[in-house]
Amino acid sequence: MNPRDAEAALRKALELDPRNGCARIELGTLYEGQGKFAQAAGELERAIALDPNHYGAHCQLGRIYRRQGRAPEAEAALRKALALDPQDGWARFELGALCQGHVELGVVCEDQSRFDEAAAEFERVIAIDPDHGGAHRHLGQIYRRQGRWSEAE
Repeated sequence: MNPRDAEAALRKALELDPRNGCARIELGTLYEGQGKFAQAAGELERAIALDPNHYGAHCQLGRIYRRQGRAPEAEAALRKALALDPQDGWARFELGALCQGHVELGVVCEDQSRFDEAAAEFERVIAIDPDHGGAHRHLGQIYRRQGRWSEAE
């Protein structure tokens, strides 16, 4: 089925039953695949309003928020998914991707000698994942460059 027909079918399903959370999730997935992240997030937010315990919707919403650059919202959605299903590898992967974005930005800032900004990015990673060795290493290097010896250890 092409995306236009799929969207029409999902819209019809929602017209018949506006509380159809599965249709909302599928529509969100369709929009995400088309790069329509705001629309995708909206559908997933509505699906979660219908079923606050749908871990897959929280995880997918977290990924979309991450792709939109909405890191705090992404983290909250992914943490909610993990609270609902602590074994969910998908949510853990997305949290890792969120951390990786902060690591990459931190490295870019560090390379440009923008140490305060770099440190803030690595501190964000550590807040998400306290055991992230790379973030601790980079943060220690920055602290040493800034003469913050006690914090560097």
